[in-house]
Amino acid sequence: MVMTKTLQTPPIIDLNDLIKQLAHPDRNVRHAAAESLGQSADIRAAEALCFVLSDKDRGVRSAGAWALDRALRNSVDAALQLDDQAMLVLCSAFWNKNNDRYVRSVAATALGRTSDARAASALCSALTDVDAGIFSAAADSMVQIGDPCILPLCSAIASENMTVSLRAQNTLGRICVNSKGLAQRILSSTILSSAQIVDTLWALKDLSQTASGMVVSGIPANLARFCTDVCKRRNTNENVKRSAEGVLAELERRANSAVLLRASQRDIGEQKDELLRPIPTEFRKYEADELMRASGESDGG
Repeated sequence: MVMTKTLQTPPIIDLNDLIKQLAHPDRNVRHAAAESLGQSADIRAAEALCFVLSDKDRGVRSAGAWALDRALRNSVDAALQLDDQAMLVLCSAFWNKNNDRYVRSVAATALGRTSDARAASALCSALTDVDAGIFSAAADSMVQIGDPCILPLCSAIASENMTVSLRAQNTLGRICVNSKGLAQRILSSTILSSAQIVDTLWALKDLSQTASGMVVSGIPANLARFCTDVCKRRNTNENVKRSAEGVLAELERRANSAVLLRASQRDIGEQKDELLRPIPTEFRKYEADELMRASGESDGG
């Protein structure tokens, strides 16, 4: 008699049923559903597992983190598409230092897979985390997200905490690795406004080269001249060129406002360069009110 060997087919995963089971009152059912979803290569499984990281049961949260990590690896080419609620759950799981280290680390990885600007704030908070492993996972995700992390990282470089400053520099360096320098990378950003670009580059320019290392060394001493040169180059990317033109317009607007205001209050004299310094965004309304007040007093005199 000839023996035939039957091949076992892999179990069919009912995705929708398993996702419903994640809300089951029995923690064992939720635990099993999470583990089963971790076997799926469907990105919807990973999206559903994000909510498990907020489960009230510590064991279920850990199982959810393991399953989410596996599901993300199974669907390596797909991006997570999360609504506001799911993003909040994921950010909260990362922020919550009462969670297991592994849960927080997986949450950081998942935030990076969203490529979503909403994750930038949560990830950048890891600059101050005492756990180097958590920061490492967050840094990898910040590099994945890119542009939205540039502004908070630039601000963090000025921190008096040397660890925070160095972490911010290293992460910025990784984000800008394929560009000719941080200034060029910031100009090529598609999400930063002209005002944000000016504020960022101006703040970085003032930092000590010794304290700030290689990242800040790419910041031009004269921003207007740098942007003018960028606009003149024939091989300049059109987006970068438009950004440089926007920066020049913003610098001109600020310079005019600064000169008009300060000239109304005192003689310019040898302080012209200082007067041309852009007025920080948060002070513009105050400065404008001062100009109006000064003008009124002058008319009254």
